[in-house]
Parts: sequence; C-alpha cells; structure tokens
Amino acid sequence: MLQFSPLPGWEVGSGGRGAGGEGPPATKHAAWWRHPGLRLAAAALFGLSVGWAAGFAGRVWTARPGPTINVQIAELAPAEGGGVRSAPVPVELEEGSEELLLVLGVGGPGEDRRFTGYEADVIDAAGRRIWSRQGLRPTDLGTFQLAFHRGALAPGTYRIHLFGHGAGGRVPAGSYSLRLLAGTPPP
Repeated sequence: MLQFSPLPGWEVGSGGRGAGGEGPPATKHAAWWRHPGLRLAAAALFGLSVGWAAGFAGRVWTARPGPTINVQIAELAPAEGGGVRSAPVPVELEEGSEELLLVLGVGGPGEDRRFTGYEADVIDAAGRRIWSRQGLRPTDLGTFQLAFHRGALAPGTYRIHLFGHGAGGRVPAGSYSLRLLAGTPPP
C-alpha cells in the first residue's frame, strides 16, 4: 500500500528516516508544525490573510458595480466671479434613484481656457473636504460630470471647486454651490 510521503524517498512510518533507514530524521523538516503554538500562529495568519483578501475583494466589488438605473441628474452653473456667491442650487434626492450625476457647466462662450488636466473638490458645510478627484476630463460640450452613489452625499449644503492644471500650476476653473434635500417617498 502506498502512502503519502512529504519528501521523495521518504516513507511515513519509517521511524523518521528514509525508506532504507538512511538520512536525517523526517522531524527535522516538520518540527515547527508539531509545536501547538506555531500551528496556532500559522492558522491565525492564514485566517487573517483570507479575511483581508475577502475584505479587499468586497471593497473592489462595491466600488465598481454594474450599471445603475434611475440616475438623477442635476446641472450646476458656476458661481459668479468677483467674490459674489450665488445661492446653492436646491436638489431634492428622488426616492428610488441609485445615483446622483452632477453636471458642472463652465463659464460663458468667451472663455477658452485649456488645461492639461482637471480636478475637483467637494467641501461640506463645515468646510471639510469630503471628496477629491484628479483626472477629470471635459465632455464634448465642455462640461464636467461627477457621479455619486445614493448615500455618498448626505442632505446638506456643499461647495464644489473645479481646478485646472497648466503651466501656471493649479488654477481655479469654477466654483459651484449645491444644497441636497431629502426626498419624499412617492404617494
């Protein structure tokens, strides 16, 4: 009857030596495994690795879901220059919408600023930056689109700052105000 052997030429039950009784004892290679504390540590390390991998995979899966339906779209115009602040645009989060798409308009047709890259920051009412992303690209219409899953932005007031990157570094390209209102369930 053949038995599994951890090393070629070694048989289980041969007193810790090879088939002919030659060679070092087999316990030399597996002595760490016979120590209960080391087995427990190896099992814990394996469990942590599996848990970390499952958590990482879960975050990747939830960060990249499939297509969404019932997308709510809100178009925002930039605040006027010269320090004049416009009132935040009220947007009621519709019940059942899965995503909020913010379309950021840019200045008038006379503005022809070209930047090598763009980024945006979302600032809450307390002045904390709660979201920031680089790598934005304008659409063919010259607008920028920011999509948020429902619940990513709680009802409240927000400022969105758009920046362009060029030879002069980071340059303000637009500022927007938004007030999210909790939606009411349909009748």
